[in-house]
Amino acid sequence: MGVPLFVVTYAKKMVELNVKGTIVNTASIYGTMAAVGSFNYNAAKAAVVMMSKSGALELAEHGIRVVGVAPGFIDTSILVTMKK
Repeated sequence: MGVPLFVVTYAKKMVELNVKGTIVNTASIYGTMAAVGSFNYNAAKAAVVMMSKSGALELAEHGIRVVGVAPGFIDTSILVTMKK
């Protein structure tokens, strides 16, 4: 419930105080592409991507942007461990 609770709570306060600004959500590249062995993670990050898009549309009239950053991965030894 973290992302939707955060967006709704802060958006309400920003609208109430007439504050214009940006809400930034952290998604993942796996919110836009599937990967084996990460069903739950893919679904959760895809939800963050869509909440960011929907929030942006709903809050634009108040001068509030909602964006989602979607970092990728870096090929390190931990990825090899995770693949096993």
